[in-house]
Amino acid sequence: MPYYTVISSELFVGEDAAEAIRSYVPGAEVAVFSSLEEAARAISDRVDVVASLIIAPRQGLMDSPFVALLKERNGALLLLLSDMAHAGMTACRTLTAELPFTNETIQLMLEELSGRRPSA
Repeated sequence: MPYYTVISSELFVGEDAAEAIRSYVPGAEVAVFSSLEEAARAISDRVDVVASLIIAPRQGLMDSPFVALLKERNGALLLLLSDMAHAGMTACRTLTAELPFTNETIQLMLEELSGRRPSA
């Protein structure tokens, strides 16, 4: 069963994003966290992480232990940003899209991640 994480400082926003992932990937396990540290603890014992969708917080993301763990597991980082100029680079595969997001935004990112849609 594929495992995804969603990190959002606003729980209801994170739950909306998790539902969008579940609707596109039926049967996926999607966990919602409010911080990078909490998510890092959760994935430290997992090897099946497919991707993590980051809405907020993004402070310290580039050098975070979470991103290093995601890279070790060959997972991808999906960033939703209000300002694409601040996308930056991370240590692992990274896809970006703009906020506010819709179910279609998340679906397009998941399609690109799976190779069903060419990169823009």
